[in-house]
Amino acid sequence: MRPAKITALILFILIISLGICEQIYIGNTFKKFDGYTDFFEKSIEANDFVAAENKMTEFTQWWEKRSAVLESLAHNRDIKTVTQEIAQLKAYIIIRNAPDAAVSVITLKSMTESLRRLLSFRFEHIV
Repeated sequence: MRPAKITALILFILIISLGICEQIYIGNTFKKFDGYTDFFEKSIEANDFVAAENKMTEFTQWWEKRSAVLESLAHNRDIKTVTQEIAQLKAYIIIRNAPDAAVSVITLKSMTESLRRLLSFRFEHIV
């Protein structure tokens, strides 16, 4: 086999491998994000704002790291919008505003579902 073909094959395998790793990372990120939003939803329904506020610190730190990586993989304004909505949810939790916090959680769930579809590999994205 010629060196050019070997190089092309190695690059092809590398590109496919990185794409698979990217999809796993995106899937894991949004799966954990769903866990956080489910926690906030249950905490708000139970009026347990202390638990929600404690978890919010962990969540915002986690999201800062994850969103930086997501933005490097695919620059998208929706990632920044999710960050802004998280800040709004945090404010509602701090002031103990259950109705607006519940709406914010629902908004986050909707936004991340849309973002997940946008960032995931789908055949219709190619065509």
